[in-house]
Amino acid sequence: MTRTAWLTLSIGLSAAAPAAEVQGVVRPNVAGAPKADRSGIVVFVADVPLPPGKRPDAQMAQLGKQFTPQVLAVPVGTRVAFPNRDPIEHNVFSRSPHGSFDLGRYGEGGAKSHLFDQPGVVDVYCNVHSTMVGHVVVVPGPWAVTGPDGRFVISGVPPGRHQLVVWDRFAQPTVLRRLIDVPGGALAIDLSENASEPPHENKFGGTYRTKSY
Repeated sequence: MTRTAWLTLSIGLSAAAPAAEVQGVVRPNVAGAPKADRSGIVVFVADVPLPPGKRPDAQMAQLGKQFTPQVLAVPVGTRVAFPNRDPIEHNVFSRSPHGSFDLGRYGEGGAKSHLFDQPGVVDVYCNVHSTMVGHVVVVPGPWAVTGPDGRFVISGVPPGRHQLVVWDRFAQPTVLRRLIDVPGGALAIDLSENASEPPHENKFGGTYRTKSY
């Protein structure tokens, strides 16, 4: 390599800015009043690809007739297990267009899984208990999930202008998109929420029975 080429390469490498963080707070409100618990809101950068490689497995358990966690964010290509930790049977399913599946009924100690290979939000339900609602948010880029204070930090974002996506299951609409500049200051994102999620149908597209166990 000539001295000129080496100097050009060195200058290019030194000029490359390191990846930065995107941080801020999501501030949902219900009927105009600030919400105390701001957890479970997914924030991700849509136009920054995830590094290649095998994704670690994840899980969304069934416990106390609820999914836990109720919101699970995973990168594209993740296999998610649904272990049953209740002394009764459940039937985990989804009718989401880009993540439809039906794991059938299984009892305590059982665990079935599904591979989430497309980006998007997959709404997960139990065909036995209508009150069981979960969401697997399959992200294409770096992400974070808010804690109770609504704060988030996303690492590994290269400098430049990027598209930030905020998903909140109670908000209307559920998806907010915003262009951001990185690096930049802390973000403050305000959302209006409903008090609850809308009702859903069973896996056959009908209504649930009035009684379940």
